[in-house]
Amino acid sequence: MNIGIDIDNTIINYQGSFIKCAKKFELIPLKWVGTKLDLKATIIRQVDGNKKWERLQGKVYGEWIENAEINSGVKRFLSRGKLHNFSCVAISHKTLYGHYDEKNINLQKAATNFLIKNNIIKVNAKLLTNIYFSETKEEKINLINNCNLDFFIDDLPEILLNKKIAKTTTKILFDPYNENQNFAGLRFLNFDSISNFIMGEWSKKDFLLLSNQNKKFYFSELNPVNGGGNSKILKGKDINSKDIIIKFYPSDNTHNRMLSEYKGLQKISLISDKVPKTFNFNKELNFGVYEWINGDPIKNPSKNDINQAIIFLKKLHENRNSNFFKNFQNASASCFSGKDIENQLYKRLKSFEKVNNNNLQHFLKNDFSKNLEIMLAKAKKNKNYFNSKIINDYKTLSPSDFGFHNALKKKDGNIYFIDFEFFGIDDPSKLISDFYFHPGMDLDLNLKKYWLENVIKIYDKAILDRLKYFMPLYGMCWILIILNDFKHDVWLKRVSANQSKIKWNNKTQNDKLLKVSENLEYLIHFNLELEL
Repeated sequence: MNIGIDIDNTIINYQGSFIKCAKKFELIPLKWVGTKLDLKATIIRQVDGNKKWERLQGKVYGEWIENAEINSGVKRFLSRGKLHNFSCVAISHKTLYGHYDEKNINLQKAATNFLIKNNIIKVNAKLLTNIYFSETKEEKINLINNCNLDFFIDDLPEILLNKKIAKTTTKILFDPYNENQNFAGLRFLNFDSISNFIMGEWSKKDFLLLSNQNKKFYFSELNPVNGGGNSKILKGKDINSKDIIIKFYPSDNTHNRMLSEYKGLQKISLISDKVPKTFNFNKELNFGVYEWINGDPIKNPSKNDINQAIIFLKKLHENRNSNFFKNFQNASASCFSGKDIENQLYKRLKSFEKVNNNNLQHFLKNDFSKNLEIMLAKAKKNKNYFNSKIINDYKTLSPSDFGFHNALKKKDGNIYFIDFEFFGIDDPSKLISDFYFHPGMDLDLNLKKYWLENVIKIYDKAILDRLKYFMPLYGMCWILIILNDFKHDVWLKRVSANQSKIKWNNKTQNDKLLKVSENLEYLIHFNLELEL
């Protein structure tokens, strides 16, 4: 099978690079946020806007290409294609030099070197069999046809809609920001979905091909297991007949979940036996292999269960400065000051702007935003806690998404904690609040009080003051996290991990909005002193 892929904004992601470069040239304010399309519209409206935009393009694609990154899921897609012995080529419409580039950097060479540096076309990891550049769009169309492609993937609708492309080539639009909802052809938001469309769901055939190349990845008796909201899980046996799970992680440019969890569990297992053992991982295909924990979900938590969670967190906190965790990364979405929480809240809120749901938008623009302003004003009264970052001695090791929703209880009553995709350094007040507010926890008010009374004993005395100011804000973060399912790309990841979640309709949407409305009412009247 022959597959062709565009380079700019398909293989290579310039989103962050464009914004960073635009701020450097003072084309936008330092606090500006938005997509590449938003940026282009903003700049073109300026005096000599078209010239400024073309100059910016030249810089981003040439001198500033090191600020770009490979799009999430590309390496896994290409690696899987290599497993199946597919031919994957890159075809790009790219001029030799950028507009108004006084340094005359060769853009084609810059892109090629970037792909080599990122192991896309390196000799020992050759994921692309060839790379072609064209000076014009017409040349690009000819290249597509000359390569006799079964599939071609591009981020530009105008290329895919060109009637000169051979009818034998299936055209796929890569639309990561969901900006082309009216596109009439095949359209996917991520490369994992494209992979499943072309090659099907991961199956025993894939692992047979993988094991033929590397015997340490031989697995048998593989069967899917309903995982969480994001990752796909298979249960099976390894070459030594040990029960294992293979966890496929969603592709994510902002946080490598697989390495975070695998390396985290490797280190945690040195100080605690209440986590799964690590066996192996594959960086290119983005999956990890772990011990199978034979336990049951915790449906009705007890005080004893909370005690076990607290003992586990105490062990992590006591070892935060040990050599095991020296220079460990920050937890995903970590917050070390009130300002960090505020920034995260507004970033999450902005991400809903293009979600087409009137009821959701009414809730966010009215009920949520008005109360958020009130809560932030209260928190900002204590300028020290709000603006100053927590000192290192007070930080902790946090599983981040910690709770009984990510735990299994064995028949002997021992609890094992199993999800560390976001593990790292964080403020204890965030860890405590996330456990308290997580919708999957199902804690009654007595257990929530018991949690707060006992978990704060692990940390410094100032934890109560930080919780007083920050807990309501973290509760507001959780409202936005719950509402993420309204985003089409997020929902696709949910369904990919667990097909039972495909039933998403007006009723389930309204139930979500009703739930978060109740949560908001609770947060409006939240008082830590009363909780304790």
